[in-house]
This record gives sequence, structure tokens and C-alpha cells, in this order.
Amino acid sequence: MTIVLRDIRDAWDDYLTTEVATTVSPVVPAGPATMNPGELGTFLVIVQNAGDPTGVPLVSLRYHFAEMDGAGGAKYVVPGAAAGQARLTNNSAAAVLAVGTLVDSMFFFPTVTTLAVGGITSLINVQVKAVSLGAVTMKIHVHAAPDQAFLFPSLAGKNGEESFDIV
Repeated sequence: MTIVLRDIRDAWDDYLTTEVATTVSPVVPAGPATMNPGELGTFLVIVQNAGDPTGVPLVSLRYHFAEMDGAGGAKYVVPGAAAGQARLTNNSAAAVLAVGTLVDSMFFFPTVTTLAVGGITSLINVQVKAVSLGAVTMKIHVHAAPDQAFLFPSLAGKNGEESFDIV
């Protein structure tokens, strides 16, 4: 069997794209039924990993709050420290952003960084602040690594055998 190592990376990228579902709830305005510039809204992010038989446990899970699209303007509000830590880059050694900071994008490193096969996790009460009028589209996905012990378990190979006589 011929394996091109690059295929493993591509397969993992495909898995995260097609088998791990990230859902963002509608934004709930703090005030009446609409968001106005200067106001906060709250939303929920739900991540569900694929179940058996195709699922692979996730490790080093982190959320990527990508720059928003649209004619309007809004910024993410860095979540509270109890849920994890936010950074501007996907580097766990990068400086931690202060809670409540307004950002265009961020990587959020949750306190729980694993997700089992078929597992569901969420970030609740995430906030966004409206800056200017117009429609805005949030783009949020996850970055994760496969659990290597699951993919490459330490298995026993075939025994070598030889018979002999005792006389």
C-alpha cells in the first residue's frame, strides 16, 4: 500500500471541514429586537464532532473567530477568563488578550481542549458589539488535532513461531 504523507494532512483538513460541525446561534440584542451601533449582543457557538463509525477524538481544540464580512461593522468581545483565554494568533505562547477587549478576530483557547467522538461542546454568552450600520456575517470555526493514540494505537504484531521437540 502506497501512502503519500501529505494525504494524511489533507484528510485531516477534510475531516475538520466536513465532519466537525460548528454552529453559531443568532445574535440576541441586549436591548429591544434590533442591534444599534454601540450596543452589545450575545450569541452561542456549538461544536459537534462526528460520531461512530467515522469520528476521531479531537485534542488541542481552539475556536477561530475570523474577521466578519458585510457592510456593517462589529467587533467580538473577548470572553471571560473562566471559559479560557483569547489570543490574536493560533500560537498558545502568544500574549493573552484582556477580557472585554474589542477585536476583529481572535483565537480562543478553551479550558477544555478535547472533544470525544460524537461529543458536543459550546461557548455560551459570547458577545459582539455593533460598531456601524449594515449587515454583518460572523465566521467561526475550530482548529484541532487528532488524538494520535486513537489513530495510531500500540497494537501487538504477529507472533514469530517455531516448534521444537523436548526429548
